[in-house]
Amino acid sequence: MELQAGAVFAGRFRLVRVLGVGGFGEVHEAEELRDGARVALKVLHAEMVAHPTARERFEQEARVTSSFRSAHVVTVIDAGVDGATCRPWVAFEMLTGETLDARLKREPILSRALLARLFEQLGDALGAAHQAGVIHADVKPENLFLVGPVDAPVLKVLDFGIARMLKAGRTSTQVTTEMGSPEWTGPEQFQRGAKLRPSTDVWPLGLIAFRALTGAHYLRSAGPDAQLMPLLTEICGLPLSAASERARELGAAHRLPVDFDRWFCHCVVRAPEERFQHARAAVTALLELLAPRAGVPATVVLSQAPASPWAALRGTVSLPEGTMAAVLDRLASGEWSAARASLDATLAQGEESAELWALRGECDHRLGRYDEAVDDWSRAIVRAPAASAYLHGRALAFEAMGMPHAARADLAALGHEASRQRLTVWQVGAR
Repeated sequence: MELQAGAVFAGRFRLVRVLGVGGFGEVHEAEELRDGARVALKVLHAEMVAHPTARERFEQEARVTSSFRSAHVVTVIDAGVDGATCRPWVAFEMLTGETLDARLKREPILSRALLARLFEQLGDALGAAHQAGVIHADVKPENLFLVGPVDAPVLKVLDFGIARMLKAGRTSTQVTTEMGSPEWTGPEQFQRGAKLRPSTDVWPLGLIAFRALTGAHYLRSAGPDAQLMPLLTEICGLPLSAASERARELGAAHRLPVDFDRWFCHCVVRAPEERFQHARAAVTALLELLAPRAGVPATVVLSQAPASPWAALRGTVSLPEGTMAAVLDRLASGEWSAARASLDATLAQGEESAELWALRGECDHRLGRYDEAVDDWSRAIVRAPAASAYLHGRALAFEAMGMPHAARADLAALGHEASRQRLTVWQVGAR
């Protein structure tokens, strides 16, 4: 049965017009008969009804999208199955605006202020998803919808149709047969049986930021005429240039913020464990680069704290002089993965100290390994209970994990004014 405008579907929706058609379903603007409310009604293709994999993928979108909350994820209103056709459906809030893809085709380069605004909202959406154990797995401009004024839009993340849900206590899940859109997809999604984790959603963040700042794709094989095999070869095998090098080729190096390379290399890197481990960590770091020049206050964890805890450790850590200098240089330049590797090598030799665990805690926090950061700071606290910087570091990690009560407990034990003010803000917000 072909769905026509004016027809009544599932006994409760009058179809108005087709909004889009995809591989698994079609989306209609529809009117609820009971109250006249407009919704975006997604319906599985008739020929897919008997296909168990397609049906499962379609039905899981409603479950996954409803499993966490964010003002920047499209809202699921209801879901069900039409008795007459056996076709599953999902009703979403009706959005008016355009996708980021459409915006970039119309306006290839976004201002840093606008990009900061959009990424802050994207970080809220993906951060909530990752905290709930949900991996989107298809983050791309077509799935980012902009609502409201052109100069101050509200971003909504769409299409959790191929999302993955991590089981309790798990940090990764296996690749199956579905993958995202190739030009925005990380290499692990092309490897059947490989592990997906929240950092899978970080790869496209780097590509989207580069595209919005320079007006061009980072991947040389990407674009409207992209062919699959050259694209896969570049994603999975060819050397990945620094973002600034690629921007110079495009005549757009001046458009990248200072230190963009060090942020980008923690997003677009083939080893998932070397990326920011959560979207919120990636967005936090990007806002630190964009906000000062864009004039937008970055609402990020580390910028609200006093001086970063590791900064107080210079000259106090028991490491060979050359090793210590290398670690601090890497920390100062934002090479968190490299600094962490140096620290791991030292710790593996049995050379443990409070300072070493504190430095590792800073690396893990910056990379979005918040649970490991809590463990690192805890080990530092056990070895040096009086060091307030370590309590502060652990409090920030607890806050990033969405555990404000634990963070408050650590901050309550601190005496400095910044921590007291932060604790007061939390207490007021909790009323």
